[in-house]
Amino acid sequence: MQRAGRDGQRAVQGRAHPSPRALADGRAGRARDREWVHFWNTRRLHGACGDIPPAEYEAAYDQRLRAATEAA
Repeated sequence: MQRAGRDGQRAVQGRAHPSPRALADGRAGRARDREWVHFWNTRRLHGACGDIPPAEYEAAYDQRLRAATEAA
């Protein structure tokens, strides 16, 4: 087991500013992440929500909530 402090720390090797290729890779990675999040929230079926996408479940919930508020 290493002690805390200089002996246990690892130096981070790299540039102060990322290269153009690293920036492009980062943008591509963020685009892939956005696509995955969009799929995860809008298209995948979720068993706990009655096998419908979470976004559809949330929209139905909001509609029920508005209807209950208007009826009260």
